Amino acid sequence: MALRPFSTLTNLFPNLGPSGASAEAKVLGAPPYLATALVAEVAGYSPELKNAISFWTENNGKIVPFMSDEDRRGALDAFCTEFKTRRDYYKAQTNLTTSTASLEAIALRFAKKVKLSSDQLRQPRHSFSTPPAHIYRGEAIELRSVHATYRVGQIVTWDLPKSCTLNDNFVPLHFAWKQYHQNFRKVSMPAGILLEIELDPTKAASLLWAGWVTAPNPLYDMRWQQEIIVLPQFRFEVLSCMIVHTAGGPLYEVKAREIYGKRWSAIRTYVSPGLP
Repeated sequence: MALRPFSTLTNLFPNLGPSGASAEAKVLGAPPYLATALVAEVAGYSPELKNAISFWTENNGKIVPFMSDEDRRGALDAFCTEFKTRRDYYKAQTNLTTSTASLEAIALRFAKKVKLSSDQLRQPRHSFSTPPAHIYRGEAIELRSVHATYRVGQIVTWDLPKSCTLNDNFVPLHFAWKQYHQNFRKVSMPAGILLEIELDPTKAASLLWAGWVTAPNPLYDMRWQQEIIVLPQFRFEVLSCMIVHTAGGPLYEVKAREIYGKRWSAIRTYVSPGLP
């Protein structure tokens, strides 16, 4: 299949085909100026942190709800709920010859991995001594909430980790497409969001590089996503929110700037919900 230009895909949104923009995104690499910094970042990660990042790349949809549950109900209740949920899931998926004790042992191992990953992602980190200038994210939210969430001047707080990318075009567009179709059955009208955040150049960015994680099966190798994990309590100010087009489904381009320290303390903050 011939690779499609980015402008063509934005005009087609959300009708990008069964694979979204993944084919176009897979031919791209991380920005060359960051190559050395990215290698250095991973070299400095502890084995525990590497395990947490690797687990995140496959299970962020389980880790983030767990962390939210920890915040609301405490670590012990969240852990017990995770264990029971996994145990019941395995029971429903497994034949009757598997013992309850075996299923509970498997569920307990999984719950421990979720908890350990949560603990690692909650640790304050100031990495990336040579940070990227911008990070990007593609998502979809309800159309009627776009201007409340991304109103110019709004300060947005991500109180839980979020997945972003170093890629400035096809990867965020792919995930805007993916979430658009995931949310289509849940809300009356979703809208795609292409978010670009300028990082604060005066400090090391609180980010983790996940684009190094490989998979045993090449079909499931997600390094093309150039994933950056943004750690909890990340804040940014919305600078602009403009609609790209409305032909097939609304698509917005949002530009923002990281807010750090005292600059945001007196300003009303919107805590972002939604997917990791």
